[in-house]
Amino acid sequence: MKETDIKLAWDGEAIKQTVKIADRKLSPKEIIDSLENVKHQLTQMTEQKTKLETQIKNLESDMRQAKDFEADRKPFEEKCWELQIEKLKNRIAMISEEKKKQALEQAKAIIDKDPNAYTPEQKTNLKYVQYQRLISTDKKIADKISSHVIRKHLFENPCFDNPF
Repeated sequence: MKETDIKLAWDGEAIKQTVKIADRKLSPKEIIDSLENVKHQLTQMTEQKTKLETQIKNLESDMRQAKDFEADRKPFEEKCWELQIEKLKNRIAMISEEKKKQALEQAKAIIDKDPNAYTPEQKTNLKYVQYQRLISTDKKIADKISSHVIRKHLFENPCFDNPF
């Protein structure tokens, strides 16, 4: 007989699988080796569990600190947004004409490279996109205004009118 003998038989509703395993003698060496292997695996799993528990405790501590940090600063958030938007609008007003001129020049240069590659609408939009890019990369805006404010109030919901 093979070490395992598998037989399949229909029991009226499903196929029933019957497995017969041949008798096997385990030597003392096999018993000791397998027990030592299991002990080693249990030790490793216990160590992993301890590490995970430590990581969970650290994560919970980090989460508490983050929540405390947020709670300390949350009352100032609205006013900070207002100040940043106001500062952004003031800077845009100061540089608008210069950036508009640069945007027109850059858009013209891009379009001149391949005039047939753009539809009239794309040509108009390119001017505006260049204008937005130039404003967002202005040194003072980049240094003094939060990237979140720039993204939201220059690109997602512009706080200025399209000058084109």
